[in-house]
Amino acid sequence: MMNKDRLLGQLIKLSGITEKQLEYLLADILAENKERLLDKISRTSNKNISKSSYVITCRRGRKNIKRALYTLIIAHYLGLITRNSFTDLEKATSILNEAKTKELSAEQVSAIILTLERLTDKMTRV
Repeated sequence: MMNKDRLLGQLIKLSGITEKQLEYLLADILAENKERLLDKISRTSNKNISKSSYVITCRRGRKNIKRALYTLIIAHYLGLITRNSFTDLEKATSILNEAKTKELSAEQVSAIILTLERLTDKMTRV
């Protein structure tokens, strides 16, 4: 999935989460709660990963997401970003949700990333 989605690939490069962490988290979320760990691992591109490596990678991914959320909270608390920044964040997610349903060219991906860069610059008053 991630290999085919150019926009997601670019977003991952700009984020604080690795492609493997994201892949394993998605496999974990898509699995039913009672599904065995080996079945969850079978949903990933790396079928030979050990159970402990899979669990550690998922844990690190969740931790990275949680840290990103706390970073937003701290930035708002200290006035580094404003309440309007969250409106801009909603705009960004709307752009991504619309783009997710389309097959995008490299130029379209670049244009979306540029728009997101402008929004994040505005959010952080850069």
